[in-house]
Amino acid sequence: MADLEQNNTSILTTHMHHVLKPGYAYQFAIDFTNDPYYGSTDEENEAYIVRSKRKKSTNEFYSYITLYVTTRNRQMTLAVFPVRRDTSKVGYIAQCLDRITELGLRIEVLCLDREFYTRKVLGFLMDVQVP
Repeated sequence: MADLEQNNTSILTTHMHHVLKPGYAYQFAIDFTNDPYYGSTDEENEAYIVRSKRKKSTNEFYSYITLYVTTRNRQMTLAVFPVRRDTSKVGYIAQCLDRITELGLRIEVLCLDREFYTRKVLGFLMDVQVP
């Protein structure tokens, strides 16, 4: 899992150079998704099972954060991060911003899923001057 988390951006952006140019500003979106989980919890998956409001007859989920870029009526996935209970939403936003920087891209605007509408997240984005 650690290798996949580390390498998912390079896997997803293999053909990025056909669509995106380093140094240019683009519109980005970060999405928070909960997938219902009905199984049992053990040492292997314990850190990845998140409890939330009841949906589809469960309140346990595997959750993930997805970073997208939109350009020329295209949407491209740049990264996917599995959510762990011990990492804050600000931490995931910072990881996404790091990926954008590593790819040499600039942010025209960053759109967030409603899951991210918290004072800590908005304060962090204001501090790092992300529109």
